[in-house]
Amino acid sequence: MAQRFHLDLTDGRTTIRDEDGVLAPNLNEAVKQAEEVLAEMHYRNELSSSDQAWTLVIRSAAGETHATLPVVPRDPKIALAS
Repeated sequence: MAQRFHLDLTDGRTTIRDEDGVLAPNLNEAVKQAEEVLAEMHYRNELSSSDQAWTLVIRSAAGETHATLPVVPRDPKIALAS
């Protein structure tokens, strides 16, 4: 049975909450979806390099944290080479 997971972004001070979430059968699938979201955000340059260290937090609707993924800024030199 699918569960709803929310993919929030935080830098420790500011949190951008995912109100809609994603449906996934388990945490492993939610992590895969989170990685796809991060890749898409990199592709659209929504994760520009900054001084802030951002983290993607996977949480339940009740607010329980299930996993965290560091948001690693993409090296612009690599983007130009591809």
